[in-house]
Amino acid sequence: MLSLGRRFWYTTGMGSSCARKKKEGTLRGFTLVEVAIATAIMVTLGLVVLAGSGSQRAARQLLQEAYRIAAVFREAQHYGVGTSGASGSFRGGYGVWLIPGGSQILLFGDENANYWFDTSDVVVDRVTLDQRFTIQEVCGTRAAGGWECVSAGTPGMGMTVLYYRPNPEAHIYLAPSDSMRTIGKVVFALTRDPAKKVELLVYLTGALEVNASL
Repeated sequence: MLSLGRRFWYTTGMGSSCARKKKEGTLRGFTLVEVAIATAIMVTLGLVVLAGSGSQRAARQLLQEAYRIAAVFREAQHYGVGTSGASGSFRGGYGVWLIPGGSQILLFGDENANYWFDTSDVVVDRVTLDQRFTIQEVCGTRAAGGWECVSAGTPGMGMTVLYYRPNPEAHIYLAPSDSMRTIGKVVFALTRDPAKKVELLVYLTGALEVNASL
């Protein structure tokens, strides 16, 4: 009886071991298709994150670019109301000239005092925009009216902002024969994403303001 009991016990143990091995044998890893799909999903998510971070970085740099251009207006104001100009002698006024779609902002001396930039004026400095950014449009408004804007490709139109002694007020024009505006606006945008833009406002009082829509 003991002998049979031992054989029965060993038989039962062997059967349990076989069953466990059979159960463990049913477990499997990921197939190549599943691994490929998971890898593709992770790569796609990574690209989306990188693209978003790159766009936000460019938007922040656009804001910095607008502040850099605002400093050019301040420099023109400094020369315009100072006792001497950029070359050491006093001129009628100094200003900033730019056009929509252009890549350069000019700081100039208004030699002929015609309140507009032309070939007879002296260019004091040229500031070039980063190629990732563009001047989308320039606008002006008067006390009793809305915005009038000039987009790229409009011949003879742009924006000139001038400063004359002894007052720090800004003289803002959108064309050579234009009457003075009370507020000027320069709209900078990302070249690849025009919806992301920054506005530089120039007030008649000489104040500057930067607003972002990023």
